[in-house]
Amino acid sequence: MAQQEKMPLAVAVLLIVVLVFGPAYIGSQVNMPELTAISYSVFLGVIYALMGYAKSMGEAFDPEKFIVT
Repeated sequence: MAQQEKMPLAVAVLLIVVLVFGPAYIGSQVNMPELTAISYSVFLGVIYALMGYAKSMGEAFDPEKFIVT
């Protein structure tokens, strides 16, 4: 398998900020609490992803661990 290029850290941080705070800001402007709820769920998803990343640091990536049957 070819070596994949990693996403630059600045791009990843910008993407997370937009996904978390974008819906919250738009939801407050147009009075849609659903968008605020979306931003909370994205924030929790980021936390869970970071916890999983921290748990698997030092291990080689094994796609079979992520296959749901």
